[in-house]
Amino acid sequence: MKKIFDQIDQQLLINHPHLWATKLHSFLFAYVGMIALGLLIGFSYPISTANVPDINVHFAYPFILSGIVFIIWAYKTAAFKVTEQFGDTSLFAAFKTQLVYLLIISMLMLVPFFYVSVLSFRVKNLATAAELTADCNKLNLGVEHLSLGNAQSFYLVGIDYWDNDQVLAHLAHNQAEKIVQIKDFIQTANKYGGEISITAEEIEANAAKSNNVDLSYHYRVNENIYQLSRIKSSTTIYYEKGIIWVIISVIFGVLFTLFTYMATSLRTFILSIIVGIVGAMALGLFSAVAFRGGSEKEFLLMYIFVVAGLVMVGVAEGNARFSIAFRQIALSIATVLTPFVPFAMLALADTFQGQRDNKEDFAKIVLLFSIGITWVLWQFLYLPTLKKIQSTPVNA
Repeated sequence: MKKIFDQIDQQLLINHPHLWATKLHSFLFAYVGMIALGLLIGFSYPISTANVPDINVHFAYPFILSGIVFIIWAYKTAAFKVTEQFGDTSLFAAFKTQLVYLLIISMLMLVPFFYVSVLSFRVKNLATAAELTADCNKLNLGVEHLSLGNAQSFYLVGIDYWDNDQVLAHLAHNQAEKIVQIKDFIQTANKYGGEISITAEEIEANAAKSNNVDLSYHYRVNENIYQLSRIKSSTTIYYEKGIIWVIISVIFGVLFTLFTYMATSLRTFILSIIVGIVGAMALGLFSAVAFRGGSEKEFLLMYIFVVAGLVMVGVAEGNARFSIAFRQIALSIATVLTPFVPFAMLALADTFQGQRDNKEDFAKIVLLFSIGITWVLWQFLYLPTLKKIQSTPVNA
C-alpha cells in the first residue's frame, strides 16, 4: 500500500504540482479509513429496544473526528505554496485549488451522515410503527393501574397512540383483566430497559400501588421508546431539511477561514482569531451599553460599518511592520464576516417583512448570493491585497 501511495505521490508532484500541494491523495486515503471506522462503529454499536441511541447526540460525534482530520490536513497543506513557488499565479489555477479545498471540506462534513445513517437503519428495524403504538398503549395502561396518573405517561413522536381518555376507556376493572394488563405493562417495560422484577399479582394486591414499584425504570423506558419513535418517524435533526443549509453555511464558513489561513502565516492567522474574539466581545459590550433600550438595527448598522472599516484598513497603504500585520489581520477577519453583510442589510431595511410567505426560500437565496459575492471579493480584492501586503518591503 505504501509503495502504491508513493508512486501516486510522485506522479502528482511531477505532473500536477497544484493538485499534489492540496494533499488530496493523502486525504482520500485517510478518508477511506474514516468512513470504514464510522461504518464499523455504526454496525457494531450495541443497539436494542432497551438501548436506543440518541441520534442527535451521535450525529455530533463524527464532527470531532472530521475537525481533527481537517486541522492536520490544513496544517500540512499550508506548508506548500505552489502558486508562489512554481510561478503560476493565474486566477484559474487558484480557483481550481480552491475547488479542491471545497471538495475536501464537503467530504468531511458528510462523515456524520454515513455514521448516523447506519445507526438509523438499525434502529428503524427494531420495531414497526404498529408495535410501537401497541407498546405505548400497554405502558400507559400500566401507569393507570399504578395510580401514577398523566405525570408518568409515555408518549411517541410522529406515531399515533391512545390519549388519556382512550386509555381510561380501555382500562380493565375486574381483577383478572387487571392482572393481564399489568403483566403486559411489566413485559413491555422490561422490553425497553425497565427491569421491573415485581410480579403483576404483587402490584395489583398492594393497596398503595405506587409505593412498591421502583419508578427509576420510567426514564429509561420513556427515553428508549421516545428515541425509537423519533427515528421511526424521521423527526430527528438528521432528517430535517434545514440541516442541509446549516451544513452549507458551515462548509463555506470553514472554506473562507481556510482561505485566509492559506494566504497568511500561522502567526497572523492566530492573531486574527484572537483579535476577532476580543473584538466581538468588545463590540457586544459596546452595543449593550450604547444601544440600551434600542432595537437591533443600531447593532446591524454598526456591524456593516465594522466590516467596511476592516476592508478599508486592509486595502490602505502603509509599510510599517505593525501596519502590515494589522492590515493582514483586518482582511482575514473581513473575509469571514463579509457573508453576513447582506443579511444585516436586509434585516436593516426590513426586507424580510415583504417576504413573509416565502421567507425561508428567500433566506436561502440570500445565503447563496452572499457566498458568491464573498468568493468574488476574495478572488479580486482580498487575496490580491494580501499578496501585495506580503510583498511590500517592511520599514522598521
